[in-house]
Amino acid sequence: MTTKIKICSDAALLVGCAPIADFSDDNTQARLVYNLFEDVKDSLLRSHPWNFAIKRTKLSPLADVPAYGYKYKFNTPSDLIRLLSIDSPAIGLDFKLEGSHILTNINSLNLRYVFRNDDISTWPSDFISAVKYELASQIAFPITKSDSIKQSLEQKAQYKLTIAKLANSLENPSQRLVSNPLLYARY
Repeated sequence: MTTKIKICSDAALLVGCAPIADFSDDNTQARLVYNLFEDVKDSLLRSHPWNFAIKRTKLSPLADVPAYGYKYKFNTPSDLIRLLSIDSPAIGLDFKLEGSHILTNINSLNLRYVFRNDDISTWPSDFISAVKYELASQIAFPITKSDSIKQSLEQKAQYKLTIAKLANSLENPSQRLVSNPLLYARY
C-alpha cells in the first residue's frame, strides 16, 4: 500500500538521496519533502477534474445575505480545491465565487467540485507517479545544486502528469452534444 512516506521517499530516491524512513529523520530531504508534499498534492489536484477527487453536495444558504447583487450566500465546502459546476438549470452562469462563499439568486445549490483527497489509497498509480516526480523536481535543486537534474525531473514530472490526465479522461464517457432547434432553424 502506498503511503505519504513512500511517495516522499521515492521522490528523494529520484534525486539520488537515501530513502526516508520517517518524517522525523533529521536530514534535508525529509524536511523538504515533508514541507512540500501538501502544496504539491493540492496543486496537482487543482490542475484537473480527477475522477478520484470529485464530490457532489447540496448547499443551503446562510442567514447572512450579500450586500448587493445577489439574494443568497453559501459557504463553500471546507475541502473544496476547485469548483467544477453548479448543477441547476435555473442558475445558468449567474453566480460568483468570492473567497469562501458562493453568491447566487437561487436558494439551493447542487455543487460538483474537486476535493482535498488525503486518502492516498484512492489515488491511481499514475497520479501517485506524477506527485513523486513533481516532488522530486522541487527538491532537486536544493539537494543537488544542479539545474540540469532539476530540468530533467521537471520534464519527467510534466510527462507523468500528462499521462495521468489522459488516463483519467479516458475513464469518462464522451459528452453527447444535445441538439438545439436553433441550430437547425436555417436549414
